[in-house]
Amino acid sequence: LSMRLMFSGCTTFNQSLAHLYTANVTSMENMLSWCSSFKQSLATLSLASATNLSLMLNGCNINAAGTTTNYDATLVAWANDPATAVSLNFNGGSSKYSDVGQVARNFLTLAIGSGGKGWTITDGGHI
Repeated sequence: LSMRLMFSGCTTFNQSLAHLYTANVTSMENMLSWCSSFKQSLATLSLASATNLSLMLNGCNINAAGTTTNYDATLVAWANDPATAVSLNFNGGSSKYSDVGQVARNFLTLAIGSGGKGWTITDGGHI
């Protein structure tokens, strides 16, 4: 299953995706790219079958102005879910994270042989 380009370019879309079933989705490539109004956590999205998250949030910042809440929650949930796929290339757009998100991000990017998930993450960095 693919959600490639599903909401891409929807400049007014800002709805929760909490009830979106994604456990069987393999590609979320460009799923929310350039969704400039989207300010929601992706913490409930299952990445169990994911193989492609490239450019998922390209041109997007999922945090409300001056916060890191949504991106932190997303990183923490994905890091804590044992079903989250390994070796993914994820683009978090310009979303920034706090110290809480940093811990989760470090785990996601840690090499598989070292106990991490082996991800490559591009995002807005630490606040």
